Amino acid sequence: MAFAMEVFGLSHEYSHHVLNHGRNVEEIDGAKMEEFQADAYAMRLCESVEEDQRWKWIKGVEVPNPYLSAGAGGILLLGSLDIYRKVKNKMFNNRAYDTHPEFTDRSQRIRNRHVMQPNRFQSSLDFCASVENVLICVMGELEPIMKTYPYAALVNSSSGDWEVMSFE
Repeated sequence: MAFAMEVFGLSHEYSHHVLNHGRNVEEIDGAKMEEFQADAYAMRLCESVEEDQRWKWIKGVEVPNPYLSAGAGGILLLGSLDIYRKVKNKMFNNRAYDTHPEFTDRSQRIRNRHVMQPNRFQSSLDFCASVENVLICVMGELEPIMKTYPYAALVNSSSGDWEVMSFE
């Protein structure tokens, strides 16, 4: 799972570079579309790594990694980052703007990308749905805590919101 998350994360950021993204992040809709495009390109790269035997040395094992080819590793990474941002936004409550689409929209696109290939589609549904369920459970546990947590003390001990500070 960790390998699948790493490959997706690196592939996603590499995709932004290859696709020449990030030139106009002021347009929120355009920036969100770039995220969807980078996700799709990253999944093609993940599938390539999984299918190409030349990458065995990276994987470390010769058995298939369904979390990589189904997209579940990418969904886990994106969902974890979404949870992190929700907690951070609750702390600082000062996001200038958010260029990332909703996690559920990104997850759905990754999960459903093989809808015209029934065998691959069912495998993707199975693995991705299990990861989504874990993330839903984690968020379900965090939400009540987030409503009552004394964020002021945590914010006072923090150096600030690095994402927003970089845009100021």
